[in-house]
Amino acid sequence: MTQKNMSAKQTEQPGRTTRSSKWLVLATTSVGTLMSALNASIVNIANPVMASYFTVSMAQIQWVATIYLIVTCSLMLLFGSMGDRVGSHKVYIVGIAIFTLGSLFCALSPNLQCLVGARVLQGVGGALLVPVGRLTVLKAYAHAISERYRFYSYGDCCLIV
Repeated sequence: MTQKNMSAKQTEQPGRTTRSSKWLVLATTSVGTLMSALNASIVNIANPVMASYFTVSMAQIQWVATIYLIVTCSLMLLFGSMGDRVGSHKVYIVGIAIFTLGSLFCALSPNLQCLVGARVLQGVGGALLVPVGRLTVLKAYAHAISERYRFYSYGDCCLIV
């Protein structure tokens, strides 16, 4: 089959994906959702260590967790609608890149202010991952409604774990 015929065939059936690629979509979006949800609370375990490392009070170090939640919750609706307009795949890739870059900056932070700034960046990436991940699953399972809800429940298990 030529490249022209393949692209024509792909455009005839939008939203249709193979069974293995559906699982890949689910796995990828579930990992992104898990990373975002886990990052919201996992830093609380390290708060005493980070407070002594940066020589700040526990009240100050709480901003590391709080700023991530503020940014993520305030931008989630905006990025969900942006994913709907621009394309969920593109926005999801950007979200993973921003989240990873924010994680790198968190690891390299020399002081509390840089760490909080890096968590803002990480929160922007997290806000891109969650709603756009759900949208990606919705589009991958557009023609199989019963399968879509089953796969949503698999993805929700990542949030519960």
